[in-house]
Amino acid sequence: MSASPRVLLITGYSRSGSTLLARVLGEIDGFVSPGELRYLWQRGLTENRRCDCGEPCLECPFWQKVLFRAYGSAPPPDLEGILDLQRRVDRVFRIPSLTRTAGDMPGEVATYLRYHEHLYQAIEEITGARWIVDSSKDPSFGHVLALSEDIDLSVVHLIRDSRAVAYSWTRDKHDPGTG
Repeated sequence: MSASPRVLLITGYSRSGSTLLARVLGEIDGFVSPGELRYLWQRGLTENRRCDCGEPCLECPFWQKVLFRAYGSAPPPDLEGILDLQRRVDRVFRIPSLTRTAGDMPGEVATYLRYHEHLYQAIEEITGARWIVDSSKDPSFGHVLALSEDIDLSVVHLIRDSRAVAYSWTRDKHDPGTG
């Protein structure tokens, strides 16, 4: 494994094609695409939505292995604390304060970041993938990850014609996580 997990973060607006891009990249040897990891805490672990494998997240063998490797339990012992940190730290209006160097980070940003560093490291170790494709899209999340000295971050900013995005928003979208 690498010293630092290599993360390819897909950013952009919702319904820009990020899921399609992430799934295509996830089929390449050495890549794994576990979805929108910023939302794992709420959608996957609190709401227990279905994983792509069809199992509820907390019953999915992949996520059980990853979570036990990263935190020693599934869900992590301080899930409410992670969600609280996310609500305070990972917000678009916080981006100006996230442009500091890693050494200047407030404690709560560093704590929130550590949860993600452990998560990416566990995914890398479990899958053996050289690249983790995270389709979270949120710019504030990208700014948080960029502060890490333990994540080798690359970013793809996906842009879709605004007319196509607007048209996509007029259609219902099937969410396999909620059915």
